[in-house]
Amino acid sequence: MKTVTCIGGVFAGMGVMMFFYKYLAYLRKLGIKSEVMSLQAVILLLIDVPNITLTEILDVLGNCSELFQNRLSRCADEYAADDVVALEQLAKEDDMQELRQLTGRMVAAERVGLQTAFEEVAADRLFFREQLRLDSEYEQKKKAANAQVIAFLPMMFLLFAYLILPFLGASLVQMREIFAEMEQIRL
Repeated sequence: MKTVTCIGGVFAGMGVMMFFYKYLAYLRKLGIKSEVMSLQAVILLLIDVPNITLTEILDVLGNCSELFQNRLSRCADEYAADDVVALEQLAKEDDMQELRQLTGRMVAAERVGLQTAFEEVAADRLFFREQLRLDSEYEQKKKAANAQVIAFLPMMFLLFAYLILPFLGASLVQMREIFAEMEQIRL
């Protein structure tokens, strides 16, 4: 019995550890996506600055970043020697798809310009902004419906407490009296 309990405890502990490991990986992935979105927003802001270079953008991104700060700073330092190689090395350095897409756009910016390379990002941000607006409207409607139900509950409680409950109590008392009379008649 003790061995079964110990084995069950070990498996339960391993299950809990795996759950937390998967949950931490999920949170890390959300953090990475959030940071890449933030870096893209910074790039979209910097594109409009006249005469800005990709080196300056990399420096600003290194200062704004938390998760990718070391990588972006190292890339900015190596960028002066060979720009495309530094960006490609940054893209190959990690298997994070979001960062690879961002650096791929930076490499493309060398050939086609910053505005053209990041047009898709601007369009995606507009789409996500519209999607966020629709989601928030849906949530507001859902909360309004819940508020109507909650506002209706006191009236239902009063209706039940003052009308239905007394009638139910009176009918039960009458039924008990009727059954008592029937018992007396039968005896």
